Amino acid sequence: FGNFLNFQQRVKISLFDDFGNLFHTNEVQLNPYGQTAFSTVTAFPSSVGKSGTIRLESQQVGLTGFGLRFNLRKNYFIVVPQF
Repeated sequence: FGNFLNFQQRVKISLFDDFGNLFHTNEVQLNPYGQTAFSTVTAFPSSVGKSGTIRLESQQVGLTGFGLRFNLRKNYFIVVPQF
């Protein structure tokens, strides 16, 4: 995801399982016009073997991004729409 504003933003990342239970949170700082990318299982080892939802929250507007959903057993991926 990226920050298209000219000031730094703090972004809260929350991971929820398929039942809506929160199981991990983290925060990242995005520089002005900055961007970041991560692999969920590398950045959040507690997510290994789970499926669910990732929520990104910021106090300001100005975030944009998209996700890729991989299925390693069937060798395909899906692009999650830009937000």
